[in-house]
Amino acid sequence: MIRLLQTTEKHELLEELKFELMDVKFFYTRQSEQRGLGDAIAHAEHFAGEEPFLVGLGDSIICGDGGVPIVARLSDCFDQKRASCVIAFEEVPREEVIHYGIAKPASDGDVFEVLDVVEKPTVKQAPSNLAVAARYIFAPSIFSALRGTKLDKRGELQLTDAIRVLLQRGGKVFGVKLAAGEQRHDIGNFESYFKSFVDFALADKKYGRQLRDYLRQVIR
Repeated sequence: MIRLLQTTEKHELLEELKFELMDVKFFYTRQSEQRGLGDAIAHAEHFAGEEPFLVGLGDSIICGDGGVPIVARLSDCFDQKRASCVIAFEEVPREEVIHYGIAKPASDGDVFEVLDVVEKPTVKQAPSNLAVAARYIFAPSIFSALRGTKLDKRGELQLTDAIRVLLQRGGKVFGVKLAAGEQRHDIGNFESYFKSFVDFALADKKYGRQLRDYLRQVIR
């Protein structure tokens, strides 16, 4: 494919395929049963081995305004704090905390130590409005914590519960807030996926204006 594009001088398409030339190998494993996010991560132990690793949930896209990306900031925090786990968090309206894992921060600020993470608390029980934003970096100790975590009532292994086990064992967990110019796009259901698709399409430098004109025509 790349040779064909080079021959036909499709330079624009070649630019989009630059990732094919990167010295990167891709591996995958399959979670045959839906037994929770913790179980899914446990499947990757033989890939991660004794190295720290990033978890990025595919149902969320995080885009920014050109500053230091959230994953780079997580990585810096992990190294500087010698953490067991670093989690991205976003501020959500108080009434929406019931949908997320919510941090109990030790202090204010863009980077903070996490004392606890509460899964889908009530509005009254929520220790903050800082919701897990689908990006994590873990030390390999998370695998031992997962093995020491009990299944929930539905028979699933929850990552939030394993993070609490890490904390109970003396592990250091830190949070990094999404910056003001960063936005998490939830694409985990059709409604949010369509909204995110339109947002990205309208922002496209080449086709955004055409789409905006078209939408003006069809929306009455």
